[in-house]
Amino acid sequence: MKKILLTPFLIIIIASIYLLQTRYLPSKTTIGPAPFEFTATAQKTQSVKAPILIVGDTMGFRLSKFKEVLEKELSANYTDGIKVETIATEGESIYRTLHKIQNLKQLPLIILLLSNYDTARESVFRDRDILKIKNNIQLYKNEYIKTALMIFPELAKIIYEPVKPVLLSAKILNRPKIKNDTILQNRKLIHYSLYEFALEDMYTYTKKANSLIINLTTPLNLSIPPTKSCDGSISSNSLEEYEKASMAFAKKDFKLTYNLSKELVLLNPTHAESQFLLSQSAFKLRHFNDYKQAGELAISLDCSLRSGDPVFNSIMKKLSTQYEVPMLNFHKLLIDQSQSNYTFIEDIYPQDLYFEKVINTISKLIKKRLRLTL
Repeated sequence: MKKILLTPFLIIIIASIYLLQTRYLPSKTTIGPAPFEFTATAQKTQSVKAPILIVGDTMGFRLSKFKEVLEKELSANYTDGIKVETIATEGESIYRTLHKIQNLKQLPLIILLLSNYDTARESVFRDRDILKIKNNIQLYKNEYIKTALMIFPELAKIIYEPVKPVLLSAKILNRPKIKNDTILQNRKLIHYSLYEFALEDMYTYTKKANSLIINLTTPLNLSIPPTKSCDGSISSNSLEEYEKASMAFAKKDFKLTYNLSKELVLLNPTHAESQFLLSQSAFKLRHFNDYKQAGELAISLDCSLRSGDPVFNSIMKKLSTQYEVPMLNFHKLLIDQSQSNYTFIEDIYPQDLYFEKVINTISKLIKKRLRLTL
């Protein structure tokens, strides 16, 4: 009789020890499901004296080249002049940008954020943890669980599946080349969610410090073809039609290309190369809505995890509205201008003229803010 009673009791004890060892002890106290941690030396505490700060990645770094232009425009009515500083860094993810902001001794009055280009380049989680990370992300998206974690962060050790965090030091390490398309697609989905969480944290943190963020979407060059389409994104029955469309485009028969690729994307909506053919032929025929929509899809469906992704821009637009953060749609400006002008001087960067246009718009926004606070 004692053995019968002791057996369930022992099972409970063993199960509790197993849970403690496998879930509670290895896990960290956290609110969000970030699968990485910054080392103590990753970012030193910085001081910013200027009231305006530019932050971000490769594109933000390019924007910072025009900070003197912004200073000149802002200082026109101020005797002492208004300074602009920058900590934007090439290759920097949104996660590092957030970490930098959190390590400032004091936040500036205004932060200019241009950081949608390099977020997916750095290796911030391991492929073997993809399933666990996706599960943790879904848990965090549950509003009841999210609220509970905000009140009791210790619950994260029980709620989240344990993931050994990738340690991020001061040196940015780009992810290795990904050969498996399924893994690549899953990594994209994870980055979209982690980007959204980081942006939410940034908005919340800066708002508490009475610092205003002005967002800029990243301009994307729709004329750059995708590196490759994902395996299985086009049916075998459509391959012949795709070849016909490609040949028609090479022969500059844009109307035929447009008609063939329009049919192709209806049957194979995730085939990046068909979307690209539709976009480019639509541009030649001045069907600009199809040009923009198909061109952006061609980038987001590219199975090479290229830098720059319109999905990050969409997330920024959504959260800017939700958190009432001002946003300048740099990407839309370039799309609109491309209808009658050459907008990019190379694959990545828009012509300086358009950076100057954006600086002028930023100046107008900042002047309104400064009149209220200086």
